[in-house]
Amino acid sequence: MASDSGKDGPATESKNPLEGLADAWESCGKVRRRALDTQALLTWTSAKTVGICNMKSLKLNVPVMIQALKTWCPKARNKKTLPVDFVKLEVKNFRSKMQLQDNLALVHCEGHAIKAFVTLMIRRHDGSKRREAFQH
Repeated sequence: MASDSGKDGPATESKNPLEGLADAWESCGKVRRRALDTQALLTWTSAKTVGICNMKSLKLNVPVMIQALKTWCPKARNKKTLPVDFVKLEVKNFRSKMQLQDNLALVHCEGHAIKAFVTLMIRRHDGSKRREAFQH
């Protein structure tokens, strides 16, 4: 059956799969407090490491990522990362809801970083045994 958009598949394909993520971030006390304090959604280990997505920086951003995964995982059909355009839209919506200054560069960077964190988690925790687990 064709959808309203004329393509095969459900009519909701063009709908934002991350809809409600900005609200989830806003309702999370830890995310809200940090965003108001730092004027940013994400936190980094130092000024030199801004934008570097590794396990240390992931650990600092657990509350943000938990909300993102709670929103994304039930809708994802298979193990894949977040659609970055929708992540950026939700970051922009969050900044608007929190009455933070518009900053397109920060929206772009944080959107890509959130996507990169999910990619890191998928690659890092794919169920395979790591050599480092055997080195003691």
